[in-house]
Amino acid sequence: MNFPFFISKRYLRIGKKNNFIQIIGIISFITITLTTASLIIALSVFNGLEDLTKTLINTMKPDIKIMPKKGKFFSEKELFINNLYEINEIFKIVKVIEENVLLSHEGSKIISKIKGVSDNFLKNNRLQKNIIYGNFILKDNKTPMAIIGRGIQYSLRYNIYDNYSFIKVLHPKKIPTGLIGRANMFKQKNINVSSVFSLEKEADYKYIIVPIDFVRSLLNKKNIVSSLDIYIKPNISIQKTLKKIRIKLPNLYKALDIDEQTKGFISAMKLEKRALTIICLIIMLAALINIYFVLSMLVITKKKDIAIFFTLGATKGQIQKIFMLEGVLISTLGIFLGLILSLVLIFIQKKIGIISLGVQSSIIKYYPVKIKFFDILYSMSSVFIASLIASYKPSKEASNLYISRDILEQL
Repeated sequence: MNFPFFISKRYLRIGKKNNFIQIIGIISFITITLTTASLIIALSVFNGLEDLTKTLINTMKPDIKIMPKKGKFFSEKELFINNLYEINEIFKIVKVIEENVLLSHEGSKIISKIKGVSDNFLKNNRLQKNIIYGNFILKDNKTPMAIIGRGIQYSLRYNIYDNYSFIKVLHPKKIPTGLIGRANMFKQKNINVSSVFSLEKEADYKYIIVPIDFVRSLLNKKNIVSSLDIYIKPNISIQKTLKKIRIKLPNLYKALDIDEQTKGFISAMKLEKRALTIICLIIMLAALINIYFVLSMLVITKKKDIAIFFTLGATKGQIQKIFMLEGVLISTLGIFLGLILSLVLIFIQKKIGIISLGVQSSIIKYYPVKIKFFDILYSMSSVFIASLIASYKPSKEASNLYISRDILEQL
């Protein structure tokens, strides 16, 4: 058996005479176990929340959005729109008008974004599975109906099952300067609600979806749109289709994929992941200090052993390797136990649910988790490298230890 490895393994079993070092060693081992487990669990929860949020946000976003580079609106009779229908990969093109409005109902008010959509919006729409109340329709016998977020429903205290209840939609009028204060500042239209959706907080409090003609009438604008929402057929590359669309687009317009539409969200998620990494590094620092301390104490108590090893012909490299391997053994055992612990807890959270989100109105009850192999590799390697760094200085000190005459006489 390898001499340094044999001695390192023996030092893991410390006797009763070294209770203090044994306690520190156990604390060090537990710290590494918990550090590894917490790293893997934290990254898994972050991945789960990231995927869930992306899914919910993307439910309201089209695969590709076309909008003008300048201004808010453009004509629906633009020639390039007809050219887009020639692209076979496109499933549907939804004409959209978005505008900020004030919603009012029985004294309650909320500023929202009204989204007027063409009739084909309802065709195979991914929002339908998130409807929690009512029927997923935009017209009832040619009468315009609205689909609202749960946050709007809550803010307006709206009862969807009251057939005589409606929401007032108000939009500022363009009034000449001299008439300000003497005229009604808002144009108002009323609309009933057909259904309520639940996605994530921002969308739930933000969107009211109505037929496009309802918004055009509210704005006094005909044949205009603010964007074209393009949905791609299943199993078709969005990026390849995006290139085809951009070829047909005039320079006055831009086409954005989902990542470009949610650029702010992606930046925020990257920032949060950096913050999580910093927190994990702080936790890792605690494990590093523990390993350094236990090895330093071990070197002090094992001076006689070191003297014997030198007397028997051990080299400085072998002495250093003994204490480096001691740190490696402690960290390796802790890392693998931490891995097993984290995988068990993640499995239980995924199948049964341990930790609740604590939000009664949430569409999911428990924290979502998702394991990525890279995160496991990153967590284990980070803790292992940290333990090597912590082990280096005490092991170096052990190899350079001066063996005094008093120690030699005690042998």
